Amino acid sequence: MSQWLPVIIIGFAIALVLGPVMWLKPNQRDSRLADLRGRAAQKGITVQIQALPPRLIKALLRFITTGGMTARGCKLVGPSSASGWSMS
Repeated sequence: MSQWLPVIIIGFAIALVLGPVMWLKPNQRDSRLADLRGRAAQKGITVQIQALPPRLIKALLRFITTGGMTARGCKLVGPSSASGWSMS
C-alpha cells in the first residue's frame, strides 16, 4: 500500500491541475455555435437587439401572470411584419 501512495497523490495532483483547465475548453455545442456564427458573419448576417412593441410586452406579461394562453385566448404569431411580431 505504501508504494501506491505517491502514485495516488501524484494522480490526484494532476487531476487538480487539469480539472479547471478542462473547464476553459469549449464543449462541442459551443464550438459548433462559434462556427455557425462565424459563417453567418462571413455571409453578412447581423443581429440587432430591438425593443419589443408595447402590445407584445403586455401580452407576454399577461401570459406569464395568468399561467398560459388559455386565460385570454391570444395567440403569439411571428415574425411577420416590419416590427417582427404580431398578435392575432
